[in-house]
Amino acid sequence: MATPTAVTLDNRSTGTHLQIDKHHLASIGDQLIRVLADSYNTYLYTQFTHWNVRGIEFFSLHQLFESQYKELASAVDSIAERLRTLGFKAPGSLSGFAEASSFDPKQTTDVPSMIKELIGCHEATLKTLREAGKAAQSGDDLATEDFLIARLGQHEKMIWMLRSLLN
Repeated sequence: MATPTAVTLDNRSTGTHLQIDKHHLASIGDQLIRVLADSYNTYLYTQFTHWNVRGIEFFSLHQLFESQYKELASAVDSIAERLRTLGFKAPGSLSGFAEASSFDPKQTTDVPSMIKELIGCHEATLKTLREAGKAAQSGDDLATEDFLIARLGQHEKMIWMLRSLLN
């Protein structure tokens, strides 16, 4: 995936009302765009698995994937709102998300491969979350750092649940 273009502040905002300097604010915004894109990509692939799962365990997997994509949909909204809180515009196109995402999942059809691919989506998102957390910590943006830590926990739990299906 390509490196996203630098985020732009909403023309009415400078971020100074949050007491975060502009240099750190730009870095945090760039990282949050990546978090949003990876989270959205994980959300889409989770829906893909929900729609396309088959087999003897269909019903339980269908429900698991549904609960996960609903949680991810809420998370995507919260990430975009955090971007807005910092004064940045949230992207709104699939091409923009694709450009900013760090991965492109394969649309496999057998259940174990779908689960492994979904685990990979979450692992890539964890890496992006950690990088964003470092930017927030450097900028002394405790609210964003706290938000990202909570997101990390959610992805780690989803990975645990998905890995448990493969054992």
